[in-house]
Order: sequence, then C-alpha cells, then structure tokens
Amino acid sequence: MGAAGCPTTEIAAKLGISTDTIYNRCIDDNGVTFSAFLQEKRASGEASIRLKQHQMALKGDGNLQMLIHLGKYRLGQIESKIETDNAPPQEKLLVLEDENIKLKARIKELENVQTQS
Repeated sequence: MGAAGCPTTEIAAKLGISTDTIYNRCIDDNGVTFSAFLQEKRASGEASIRLKQHQMALKGDGNLQMLIHLGKYRLGQIESKIETDNAPPQEKLLVLEDENIKLKARIKELENVQTQS
C-alpha cells in the first residue's frame, strides 16, 4: 500500500489497526521508523511507474501521450502553442506527429548516452 502512495491513515484503516500500532510495529519488526519505511516503499512504487511509462512510450511506434509526458517531466520540454488554433484538425495532427518524432529521437539520444556511461 505504501508503494501505491497510500497515506498512513488509509493503511491503518485497511489493516484495522491504529496508526500508533503501525509506527511501533515497524520499529519492532523492521528496525526503522515507519516514515523511513514508507518513504522507501513510495520510492519503489514511483520507480515502477516511471519504468512502465518508459516502456509504454517506447513500445512499437510509441505511445504519443506517454512520450509527451516523459518529454515534459524528464526532459524539461514544454508544449509549444500551436500557432494555428483555427487550423483544421489534420494540420494540428501533423504538428503533433512532428513533435512525436522529435521526442522519440531525443529519448533514443538519452538512451545512447546512458548506455555509454
């Protein structure tokens, strides 16, 4: 539940115990505070999400939405306002497809850098 990002109160409620019991048992059973234990579990959950996002983005032709998301949050890219707001949908699609190609190329560049280091 910690990996899913659940807060302590929800974990306690699901287990049918008090938050005090969670805190005390974690120290007794794991030798660490529950805060430290929960932080580790959440980090593991976040890593799993990032890995799945990366896999989805690179699968086949790539998941366009996931490529955009990764580009924004990992590469610091921003969406450029399509200057043709009144343009037909087909023209907007061409702009998005071009962005998709650029994102895929950037991801491949980063993968190559990562494998070389």
